[in-house]
Amino acid sequence: MKALTLHYSMGFLFCQTIISEIFNKNLDRNTKIFCYILQRRFLESAVIGLKNTYQEINKRYRSLLKNFSNRMKRGDNSVKSEREKMLAGDYYNANDKELVRERDYTKKLTFEFNQTNPDMKEKRREILKQLIMAKGSFNIEAPFQCDYGYNIEVGENFYANHGCIILDVNKVQIGDNVLFGPNVQIYTAGHPIEPMERLSGEEFGKPIVIGNNVWIGGATIICPGVRIGDNVTIGAGSVVTKDIPSAVIAVGNPCKPIKDV
Repeated sequence: MKALTLHYSMGFLFCQTIISEIFNKNLDRNTKIFCYILQRRFLESAVIGLKNTYQEINKRYRSLLKNFSNRMKRGDNSVKSEREKMLAGDYYNANDKELVRERDYTKKLTFEFNQTNPDMKEKRREILKQLIMAKGSFNIEAPFQCDYGYNIEVGENFYANHGCIILDVNKVQIGDNVLFGPNVQIYTAGHPIEPMERLSGEEFGKPIVIGNNVWIGGATIICPGVRIGDNVTIGAGSVVTKDIPSAVIAVGNPCKPIKDV
């Protein structure tokens, strides 16, 4: 029990010391929360049986804390709003009041669009123009969902079939003459891989770019940070996790080019 208590105390003091070194200032609330999360991780490793030496734990958590500090320092987050952090691709708090208010506004517009009679084409188009940035003619079938709308930019002659979902916490740029099959889903949103970091509630977004003359098959999922080139066909049901070059047919999970065009 004494060893467990000592291990626990050393973990807590180590976290405080290293975080203080990194930030060179008093610990803010979020940093203290992260410190306590790491403190629990030390306790967990102690309960397992103190299999890790203090040196091994020191190395592991120093690396984790540096990763944490890098994302906290990226840009000047002390003066950025949560919206600015989101758009910059930094970690941000999605429960920020401004962002919640913007998402609620978008939900009202998408609800109105999805409930509008299909014969009222002009009204549906006007609603969408309040949501997305369209450079030319476009047609999006209901139902359609997005997070904010203002991060979505579509080129000339864009068409999205029923069930399109775009999580646009970061920019989604879509070129000219792009077709979406039904139930295409575009995710710019991401979360920390480390479970303890994920518990902090912070998330991030990476932009997605889709080139000209692209056909995205039905039920395709496009993941954060992906770029798809021009003149590309993505097979139905694909999961696009990495960039796709121009002038190819690509399919699968994960999606890979299988043929030049």
